[in-house]
Amino acid sequence: MIARCFLALELGDEARRAADDALRSLDGDVVRKAKPGSLHITIKFLGQVDVDTVGREVLAVAAPIVARSPRLALGTGRVEGFPSAARARVVVLECDGADARIAELAARADEAATACGVAREERAFRPQVTLARSKNDFDLRKIAARFAPRPLGFAGKLVLFESAASGYVPIDSVG
Repeated sequence: MIARCFLALELGDEARRAADDALRSLDGDVVRKAKPGSLHITIKFLGQVDVDTVGREVLAVAAPIVARSPRLALGTGRVEGFPSAARARVVVLECDGADARIAELAARADEAATACGVAREERAFRPQVTLARSKNDFDLRKIAARFAPRPLGFAGKLVLFESAASGYVPIDSVG
């Protein structure tokens, strides 16, 4: 089966509550908010791939990191904007001080995907939850300042998702 796929960490309860609080602080007239049920930390975007030969292979290569100790700490969450808070087009919940194994997970997934013919990531990995997007730059600084940094607890499962028209559909998972 060919599908548009990505590998992601589900959010644990504490991180989900923090993300929901951050979403409530955003103006829906200015940004297009992510659906609360779709929030996750993307580990590796795979694109249009064969699920069995690429998607499951990348999941299998990354799985031992989760299997060693499934409790991956997400650190402290703070609201941030890209390319900057002053001229944001993307709003994220940044995971400051996240467990280093999450970056290791992303590096291993990137290597496995590259071996399967998927393009290597050009940007450095930063664990974060995408909360919203905007077609126009907007100043996020006041909103970000009102959102007090808070502990995010632990990640949930490592999941291979299909990005379908109906939303993100889990294909397989570990943890």
